[in-house]
Amino acid sequence: MRLAGVVAAGAALALGVMWLVFPDRVRVASSVGVPGLPPPPSEVWPEAVHELPLRLPDGNPYQPILFLDRDRMLIKVEAGLLASYDLRTGEVKDLVRLRKEIRASGFAVGSGAIVWWTSRRDRDGQVVDIWTAPITGGKAAVRASARPDGLVKDPRLQVLSSALVSMDSFSGLSVAGGNIYWSSVNAGLWRLPLAGGAPPAPVPGTAGYHLLSYPWMGRPDEWGRPLPPGQATPGDTNRPVFGDLLNIETGETSTAVIPPDTHSWTCGLTRCMGPLPGNSGENGAAQSRDGSAQRRLPSMETQNAAIARDRFSILRVYGTGHRVEAVALVDLKTGEAGLVGRRGVGDGLARGQLFHHTDLYSYRLNDKMIIVDLRAIP
Repeated sequence: MRLAGVVAAGAALALGVMWLVFPDRVRVASSVGVPGLPPPPSEVWPEAVHELPLRLPDGNPYQPILFLDRDRMLIKVEAGLLASYDLRTGEVKDLVRLRKEIRASGFAVGSGAIVWWTSRRDRDGQVVDIWTAPITGGKAAVRASARPDGLVKDPRLQVLSSALVSMDSFSGLSVAGGNIYWSSVNAGLWRLPLAGGAPPAPVPGTAGYHLLSYPWMGRPDEWGRPLPPGQATPGDTNRPVFGDLLNIETGETSTAVIPPDTHSWTCGLTRCMGPLPGNSGENGAAQSRDGSAQRRLPSMETQNAAIARDRFSILRVYGTGHRVEAVALVDLKTGEAGLVGRRGVGDGLARGQLFHHTDLYSYRLNDKMIIVDLRAIP
């Protein structure tokens, strides 16, 4: 169901302005009645939604991470291991034992391997370890250890916890063409052979860029860091996140065109979104990187929102009095949306995080784990 066609129904909430996504050419009057919230994802994208138990058969809670293949999902089990969860059969298979005392983050799969990183400190400061394990299961191995560059050069990072420092300094971990890639604060892109045999090496010409979706890199990144000395230009403080793109294989570049007098915009490979001028972030828009095909998002918080798979975002829905009433998964390509959180229901307004490489979104509802397979949405 298109959002423009959603009408008041059931237990709807009175919002000050019709928040539903609509193209500018469609006239939607301000609400004088009671507009409806979007339906649940199971009604909007039934082929993409899976309803699972909150706990595994052995009683352990788990966290969905990403898909290993068409039907199997990689999950992190609280007991300290990675496992696969078959959405067709419900079969759970242990894959990799993790060290429970170390937080594993940034998971990626490719070339028959699962890749992730952990952080630790030694007497000289922060160290990030890059781990791999066979996608079929087996023993985890550290492929490389590296120190995040630029930590002492940015005083804002010194007040963060070690976990956040690592997350801030290493980003975009991915596997492509037999190599592991990630980006760091100032050095840009790093490459490490998946099979080993060579240490991590910086990729020339990528300083100041951050991995978005290989082979594309972008700047500035989600943390709003200034560019390295000599690369900054006037107006950088208001540039959209990933407003500038670079294809490291072809050299192709792209610069986003966003509305004037705006800030806190975020871009993907083909789309951007953010608040419109003159508001505090509750009324925004989505558009193509070239500034065309703008789609209004009234009464939805778009400030600093991430875009997953270049088309999906999780947005807070505002009611009257600057009150958050719901959370919606929005398809910026089609204008469809599904309700994934609502005040007073289930986990309420808990909002999971989407990243550019995310292929699923999960949330809890009525003692169930709801999985939305973003790959299955046409």
